[in-house]
Amino acid sequence: MLLIAGAGRSGSTLLELMLDQVPGVFAVGELTDIWAAALGRGERCGCGQPFAECRFWAQVGEHAFGGWERVDPERMLAAHDAVARNRQLPRLLAGAALPSFRARVDEYAGAVARIYDGVAAVSGSELIVDASKWPSHAMVLRQIAGLDLRIVHLVRDPRAVAHSWAKELERPHALDSRPESGWREMRRDRPATSAAHWLALNLGVEVVAMLGTPTHLLRYERLIDAPRSSIEGVLAQAGWRERAGALDFIGDGSVRLAQGHGIAGNPSRFRTGEVRLSSGEEWRTELPRSERALVSAMTLPLELVYRRRAARESGLRRRLR
Repeated sequence: MLLIAGAGRSGSTLLELMLDQVPGVFAVGELTDIWAAALGRGERCGCGQPFAECRFWAQVGEHAFGGWERVDPERMLAAHDAVARNRQLPRLLAGAALPSFRARVDEYAGAVARIYDGVAAVSGSELIVDASKWPSHAMVLRQIAGLDLRIVHLVRDPRAVAHSWAKELERPHALDSRPESGWREMRRDRPATSAAHWLALNLGVEVVAMLGTPTHLLRYERLIDAPRSSIEGVLAQAGWRERAGALDFIGDGSVRLAQGHGIAGNPSRFRTGEVRLSSGEEWRTELPRSERALVSAMTLPLELVYRRRAARESGLRRRLR
């Protein structure tokens, strides 16, 4: 099982969609949102159908629980909030010492494991990709007995991340498009807030990696510049066996994307066909200089670590060829 981890707006939806094109790989989107977005609000699956009408997810629910109607989404959302949000990371790292907290972790992890099993059974895929990103979600997954968890740590320039969080983006996922519903648009954050989240989430992934979870660092910028070798590296780290023609969907500066069944994520989830790969460098001119400076001041030490690590790993790959 492969978890895409890191800060939001770092390109996880694109990476997930690219991996979903590979034979034997199935991407579920951001599974951490299944209780609120999919079961709670009934939002659209990546196939465009409301979650309740998607045949694939109906089969998964039948396999996992005997049908989604047997799941209490409010109870599961409460369990999610109690154990799987990032504010719970210190308690998860402490080993869930309190019996009551341990019981909630076991309940939530068990439900997630049943969904993964259902996805594997219905899709027939060897590798499940979850783009939930949160280090707290990774810690919950570490509690699932027998789960071979691998992480791809996706890192993007924090100034580009800040620019993305500041944009106005519509959410085609939402069935209720009324402005007062609160779900018509993607959430927006100020640059200082997004920089703080970038730091906290990436450091959280580092902590999970230090606990021994196999982790592969991938820069978003490298994914755009060298998509084929980037995907090869991710798949190799996940233990996927290479097959002839498996990456033929990757072209020269573009990828061919087929419709999937991912949950939540960026609006780009609904793009299909030939999709151009964009580095997203608009932040260099559209993000005010003062905000670029603020984000850099807050994140530069860790960003330099990732730049050097990525350059070192890239150099190693070239020597091994």
